[in-house]
Amino acid sequence: MLVAAICLLLGLVAAWAYRERPAQRGIGVLAAVWGGVGLATGSGGVATIATVVALAVFVPASTLLRRARDRRDPLRVVRRGMERLDPGGPGRRWCVAALRDGEVALAHLKQLSFASAEERVLIGGSLESLLDLGRKLDAIDASLVRSSAVDLRPTLGDQAFLEEAVGEREGPDGEWFGRVVAKRREVLGALEEGSLQLRAIRDKAVWMTARQAEAGHDDEVELIDPERALEDVRAASALVNALAEGVGEVHLGPITRL
Repeated sequence: MLVAAICLLLGLVAAWAYRERPAQRGIGVLAAVWGGVGLATGSGGVATIATVVALAVFVPASTLLRRARDRRDPLRVVRRGMERLDPGGPGRRWCVAALRDGEVALAHLKQLSFASAEERVLIGGSLESLLDLGRKLDAIDASLVRSSAVDLRPTLGDQAFLEEAVGEREGPDGEWFGRVVAKRREVLGALEEGSLQLRAIRDKAVWMTARQAEAGHDDEVELIDPERALEDVRAASALVNALAEGVGEVHLGPITRL
């Protein structure tokens, strides 16, 4: 009974602590099931059988649920991956910006009658590639910080400042820092360009959905004639001026020309 109680407690704690990690959470749930059944029945054998049955049901069910969630949210995996990037690093900043733009683009592409699943797959794949670059940038930054006696973390937000901070090194260590910093520049540049491309995709998707919603309005735009409206206003103004002169003649007599 004591063993069952310990398994139940540890299983519940593990299931809650690792709720973002499916494998560890599953182990915690199974341990809690074994402990709960063991406490209820007082039999370890019955608890084991119940746990095996739960495992046989849990694995296929969790797979189906995960696939259903992925279909509803194609960026779920990317979003979770970006949450694991360095919170203060430039990689996460660029990746999160690209993710937000990608979400907006996908939401608008779903509204287009002529859009296909291919565009959505390409956007999701692009975000996964940027996420991979973000991970690589975090790894480069971590290596630079570990390899320097001086704290380089304050310089990581400014590539030029970082290059200046390590530019005076000589010998093998200077060569290593130069090579790594140069590669970092390439990765950071690719992240920036990718993020800007996702922003352009977002803007075009918003524009296309607006055009679809206003189908046929372009002809009306061509028919708009501001000059005609101005002519009407000028004619009305001339009429009012003539009426004002007429009223003046009635009350003041004819206008005397000097």
